[in-house]
Amino acid sequence: MVGRFVESLSTAAPDPEEERWLLGLLSPKETALYGAMSVQDRRHAVHCGREAMRLLGDASTPTLVVASALHDVGKTEVGLGTFGRVFATVLQSVLPVGRVYRYARHNQLGAMRLMEAGSAPEVIAWAREHHRGVSEWSLPEQIGRALAEADGETVFE
Repeated sequence: MVGRFVESLSTAAPDPEEERWLLGLLSPKETALYGAMSVQDRRHAVHCGREAMRLLGDASTPTLVVASALHDVGKTEVGLGTFGRVFATVLQSVLPVGRVYRYARHNQLGAMRLMEAGSAPEVIAWAREHHRGVSEWSLPEQIGRALAEADGETVFE
């Protein structure tokens, strides 16, 4: 988490070539959702998409890459910057109100936005389920584990 925090302080845009690659996989409505993300979240999205492709190997599909890339799109609904997110992460289990509550629900918010955008069921599912335990995933376990690893997340059984 410390590494992710330090990385989130950078305002550098994603590598243009890498961003073009990802944009080539997104529908127009998904592109609009991606464009609404902060520069840090767009950089994270590109990283997760590339990592998912690498980790999934032969099992990689454009849909799964998009699922990995857009899993945090609900954070755009929250309106918190880096320090606000750190605060919300620490407080969400103790004080689930206001923006802290919305931040804790970014997975559901993202799933709703992706559903409205007509995204594939796997993309919607991963946005909704990426903070859940393995037993609550609708995606196959091997796929979910790779997508979680691409995000740098710990998998909960």
